[in-house]
Amino acid sequence: MTLETVATPHPFRTIVLDYNREIAPQDFEKETLADYFYMHDKVWQLKTMREQLESLLDDATVQIDTLRAEIYPIEQEIDLLELVTGLREDNPVPGFDGSMSIQIDHFKMATRQHNEDLMVLYELIDRHTEEHNAFLDEFNPFEEWFEAFAEGPMHELYQRYEELSVDIVSVDVDHQSFLEAWSPIIYAEREYFDHAQRTFEAYVELVELSNALYRKAERLDAALDEFLEKHKDGVKSGWKRFKE
Repeated sequence: MTLETVATPHPFRTIVLDYNREIAPQDFEKETLADYFYMHDKVWQLKTMREQLESLLDDATVQIDTLRAEIYPIEQEIDLLELVTGLREDNPVPGFDGSMSIQIDHFKMATRQHNEDLMVLYELIDRHTEEHNAFLDEFNPFEEWFEAFAEGPMHELYQRYEELSVDIVSVDVDHQSFLEAWSPIIYAEREYFDHAQRTFEAYVELVELSNALYRKAERLDAALDEFLEKHKDGVKSGWKRFKE
């Protein structure tokens, strides 16, 4: 018996199978091998989709971390101005002995810019969510299909090896090579899902912290109007000197 080796290039991996051309393939063999090739198509498609999602997720993570870090200095300015305007009595800088200059309008500009940047982040999160859901619409059905295929048609192919035109040894070797190449991709998909979950949770937390900041800024803005009206002769060029 002479076997013919056929190497089929594929973006995921080259598929190499041996065939006995003296045997005419039956329909079940044709269908199973067609599905075997389809399996490569889906793995490659999901890999490509996931890598694009990871890029969006990395961008979102950077923006979330940046906006989270920007909250604290804005809050510090608000805390000091709350003390100046009488909105709070406790000292936000205990142990400080000296004087400092406060730019009254800076917290407004910083809060406004923070909110604008948060809206940009929202658009990125919204886009990622949409594409993430599209990925799941492909990923979940394929996982179910693969299990059914492995337990059904692929198992039958191994059982009926004597009827095949394709050499079952070459199928086994190629199949194991496929599983080895797929293994790091499966790991990367799990890592992506974990990263996505952490990012979505961090975004929700950021929104909550940001909303709390904006409420404080609104309350301070109203209090400042009253304060500046009462002390307009003592405030120059938008700055207020504060000393313990």
